[in-house]
Amino acid sequence: MELIKSNKGNHKIALNGYTFSIKKICQRIIQWKCSEKSSMKCTAMLITNLKVKKIIRFEEEHCHGANKGAIGAMKIKQTIKECSIQTCNNPTNPGQIFAQAVLNVPKEILITIRRFNKKK
Repeated sequence: MELIKSNKGNHKIALNGYTFSIKKICQRIIQWKCSEKSSMKCTAMLITNLKVKKIIRFEEEHCHGANKGAIGAMKIKQTIKECSIQTCNNPTNPGQIFAQAVLNVPKEILITIRRFNKKK
């Protein structure tokens, strides 16, 4: 289980090639829904403690396949975003930031990044 940031800056959980978004924060737990709930009508869900260190309940009934490449692409996009913010006072060529972020990244993740950008 890994906590990552989405493009909008919200937290997501990456687990077994799937991502989960926050559905509801309660007093002692956080309820997470599959990130594909809206588009694929996926009913998979996850419940963690508030610190997101322990899985309390996991209902893995995904109606779609896992996509580890998309998770890798999200991480790279977050890295690029953070680098561009850090270099705001010290301008760097966007191509250099991208090249540094994708250095040693597997091809299947690079392909996913290209597909993800074409959707938008």
